[in-house]
Amino acid sequence: MNWFANNTQTRNSNNRSQGISSYYLQKNFTSTYLRTGKQNSIDYASGSVSTLLSPSFDQFVTFGSQTHLNASRNAGSIILYSTSEGNYEFYRNGRLILKRPASLGRNEISFVDLPGGYYPVEVRLVDRNGNLVNQENREINNINFDSSSNNAWNLTVGNEMEQGRGRLVQGSMSRNMRQFYLNASTVSGGQGSWASEVNATRPSKLGSIDITPTLGILSGERTTGGYLNLSMSDDKLGSLMLSRYQNNNVSRFYWGAPSSSLSYSRNVGGTTLSYNYQKYSRGESQQAEARWNYRPNGLWSTFSVGIQKDGYTQAKGNYGVYFNMSWMLDNSQASFSAAHSGGKTQLSGDYRKDFQDSFGTTTGGVTLNRIDRKNNVNLYGSRSGTRGDASLNLGHSDTASNLDMNYRGMLAASADGIALGRYSNGGSAMLLKTPDIEGTEYGFNVEGHPVAGNSTYAVPINSYSDVSFARVLSNSEDMDMNIEVPANIVRAHPGQVYAAQAKVDINMIYSGFLVDASGRPIGGRILETGDIAYPNGLFSIFSKAVLAQITVDHMGRHYRCDLRNATGSYYHCL
Repeated sequence: MNWFANNTQTRNSNNRSQGISSYYLQKNFTSTYLRTGKQNSIDYASGSVSTLLSPSFDQFVTFGSQTHLNASRNAGSIILYSTSEGNYEFYRNGRLILKRPASLGRNEISFVDLPGGYYPVEVRLVDRNGNLVNQENREINNINFDSSSNNAWNLTVGNEMEQGRGRLVQGSMSRNMRQFYLNASTVSGGQGSWASEVNATRPSKLGSIDITPTLGILSGERTTGGYLNLSMSDDKLGSLMLSRYQNNNVSRFYWGAPSSSLSYSRNVGGTTLSYNYQKYSRGESQQAEARWNYRPNGLWSTFSVGIQKDGYTQAKGNYGVYFNMSWMLDNSQASFSAAHSGGKTQLSGDYRKDFQDSFGTTTGGVTLNRIDRKNNVNLYGSRSGTRGDASLNLGHSDTASNLDMNYRGMLAASADGIALGRYSNGGSAMLLKTPDIEGTEYGFNVEGHPVAGNSTYAVPINSYSDVSFARVLSNSEDMDMNIEVPANIVRAHPGQVYAAQAKVDINMIYSGFLVDASGRPIGGRILETGDIAYPNGLFSIFSKAVLAQITVDHMGRHYRCDLRNATGSYYHCL
């Protein structure tokens, strides 16, 4: 189940919206599944859609093969040119579906968290103070033509998303024909509306060049159209992608406009050169960029310079140029950007630092921005931990101030309990209980997600994966932990919560020299463990728990020795 809540307040208005955006119940069989609910979200996960036809359902019932849901999650990306620091917001049918940071110049945003399919979105660029800089309509081409999921199919019946449209039926299939991949889909609705599509993809190799051509045909109640996609890649020659969509306003289920796109990138002498061209009926845009790295004495530096001609919100013949550079050393990052577009020059500087621990990562930073004579300053912080991700941004400019808070996580519930955890769009989770080790705070990673001791956590699991023992990793520098998480998960179905119990065994070794306040050695019997400290203060303790302090019986006198703070190999006793 996914829910949303939004509150926007200005001087003259206050808009609030909330509700449940999607939910479903799913029954899994040996090789098929039956699902019902509101909106067909998982069927349109990134990488699982292999045709342009991807209508939006409200209430629905789907019956299909599990191999359809278990498709490859390889995703493309969209290239956007930003004239301001801030965030990109993606809206589909008036609802926010994705939010990503925007930096000056070229921004490449992955499709991995966007729904699969070929559909229009409204992209809004919002600056650090919440002001709308510009908005544009773009087509998202998040389609996986050469899916390696072998033979897959699904049939969906439900209500169309738009009110008053009535019933909707869609069927789709993918077949591995050995020589090529074949994908087909058909949609039928009320008022005599229908659409169908067939595409074929044949991955091949020409010398050292990987070539993947795709040819598709669309048809509907209005007309017939088609499209051609071609991708080529070579380690030396670079990567090339071409696409052309022609006469594809075939139905009310698919009304795409004719378009052409070309992108090329190549590494030349350590510098990555890239070019991107897009043409739609309303205009065209071109982007060129050079990017290179420099690493002196462990300092990772990245530089990029680029230019854009025209665009979706710029006048014809307008140019924009930008220069970005960033530095990274250990857990600190700094960047500087400059851009000029539309007669305005913008300068931006940013510094951030990450603080990592056994339970996640905390980030703090500051951004300074100047547009012509207007100044902006932003303070931000974020925490990516065991219960999800939270962020806070405070901004102030010459004309306004803003506050932005975000939280993203997952709630998993079953008969074994309920818990919060890190966000996942797969719909499968492991409800993990960790043991209480007296006097010890500890944490580790399970399947790449942090958890802590003595609690219950929702750990995301990849859909339809088999997990006999979960992958674990301890980043603690202070203790040696033996961790096992028996999961016994066979094909992790979406919507399923699996219970698991972690087994944690802590091994601590304390060794060094015990000294008093004057630096004299302390020897004797250690009361907590029975070990002996030698007359010169040398001691060694093996413990199954963390020891904050120990008591040493030295010739009838008891000394309390602090094991948490040491000066080199010397532990101080009082």
